[in-house]
Amino acid sequence: STDPYIPDVTGSESNAIQFLQQVGIDPKNGNDWKKLVHLTKDEIKKLAAGIIMKRLNEKKPEDIFGNVYILCDEKKESPLRDAKEFSTLLNACGRLNKASLGIGACLNDEKIKKKAITNLSKYKREIVKTMKWYEENKDSEDIIKKQGMVIINAKDNVRATMIGTLASIISSSNGFDETTFVMSMARLLNGKTKVSLRISNRKADVDLFKIISNIAKKVDGEAGGHLSAAGAVIPTDMENEFIKEAENSFAKFQQEILKITP
Repeated sequence: STDPYIPDVTGSESNAIQFLQQVGIDPKNGNDWKKLVHLTKDEIKKLAAGIIMKRLNEKKPEDIFGNVYILCDEKKESPLRDAKEFSTLLNACGRLNKASLGIGACLNDEKIKKKAITNLSKYKREIVKTMKWYEENKDSEDIIKKQGMVIINAKDNVRATMIGTLASIISSSNGFDETTFVMSMARLLNGKTKVSLRISNRKADVDLFKIISNIAKKVDGEAGGHLSAAGAVIPTDMENEFIKEAENSFAKFQQEILKITP
């Protein structure tokens, strides 16, 4: 599971098996692996409780609960039966430059749907790979952590299409003040760098698109996005100047937020 991201479990098959055994769930269904649909109500309760315990350091560890929308014509064991997973599959097709697979899945082409599901697995492995890079480089000079901001420059170490996901996961995780800007960057192949901006407090009255636009203009970059999720493309040789401008901008907004907060 990458959504929710489960500390010490996500990305490790052995840890996932160990976790299930610890909460009292046999991961095997005969000779095959169990799927969520195979679990009893009691096992689902154990699974939910176990995930929450693993996420106790998060702001809202119980965020694993919510509405579930079922696509009734999909087979019970299909990962596409859950509409949220279907949307993740479509996102994966876009992130990994496989738009045709997403279109085919929406048109209900069974062969293409199988390929799209395989692509979804690749996407989740990319998320895990990206998060592992972040965890291993937390204290490096490529990651700046200051009051109210985290700036990550993955350079060529992470797919440029994955940095939005990286920023989203980090901004939803624990360890931040009420309002923290999370900006991630990675290089494209054309001498450009892709930038994504998120904020830890989703309800904060802050226009991320406006902020990233003002910063990008100063280095001849272009911005896009909306209030709560925005990004930009800038010249790679302007990365350092862009980061300095971002630091100044985030610090200025933090001061304004502190003035407003009673």
